[in-house]
Amino acid sequence: MEIETFVKKWIEGHLFSDLERMSVAQVDETTQAGGCDYPMLMTICAAIELLGGLLQGSRFDTKAESAYRYFHDYWENYLADFNPIYKEYSAQIYPLLRQGLAHPFIADESIKVIKEAGDLHFKLQNTSDSPRLFYIGTNNLYRDLRGSFETFFQPELTDNHDIRQRLQAGLEKMFLSYGRTKHRQRIEAMAMFAPQTEPAFGVAMAG
Repeated sequence: MEIETFVKKWIEGHLFSDLERMSVAQVDETTQAGGCDYPMLMTICAAIELLGGLLQGSRFDTKAESAYRYFHDYWENYLADFNPIYKEYSAQIYPLLRQGLAHPFIADESIKVIKEAGDLHFKLQNTSDSPRLFYIGTNNLYRDLRGSFETFFQPELTDNHDIRQRLQAGLEKMFLSYGRTKHRQRIEAMAMFAPQTEPAFGVAMAG
C-alpha cells in the first residue's frame, strides 16, 4: 500500500473521523459519564505513536521500549512545534496516560480529563485538598494533533521526497509487524474453531 493511500484512508479517514465523532459526544446529565473523553484520549495517544512510528522508517520495530520513542518523537518535534505548551511533557504524559488508559483504562487521579478545558488545558490547578489537578481537554488536544498533522506532517509527505520514502519504509515495516503476513498462522488457527460465514462489509489493515 502506498503511504498516501494509507494516510488518506486510515489517518484522515478512519482515525480523524472517529475523533471527530467522539469530539461532539455529550456527557449524560444523570450519570455524568459517556462523553467519550477517555476513548478519545486513548485514540489521540495511539495516533501520536502511529505517526511517530511511521517517521522511523525502516528502523521501526515492535519492542516495548521503542513505543515511547515514537510517541516522544512526534510529540516533541511536531505537536510541540505546533503548540509550545506541550514542550517537554512527553516523558510525563506517556506513563501517566498512554500506558494507564491503553491497558486498565485508568489515569492518575491528579489528571482531570474533560472535553473542553479552555485556558486550563495542560495547566495545574491548586485545590483545597490534595492532589493538585492537571487539566487535559480532549478537544483541545485533538485540535492541536490535527493542526500539527496538517501543518507539518502532511506537507512533508507531499513536498519532501526523503521523508516520503522514510514514511513508506515505516509503513511497510509496520505491515510486516502487524499485518496479515505476520499473523496469518494465528488467523488460520482460529479457523479451526471460529464459525464460518459469508464475506461481509468491513475493513482490513493490510492489503
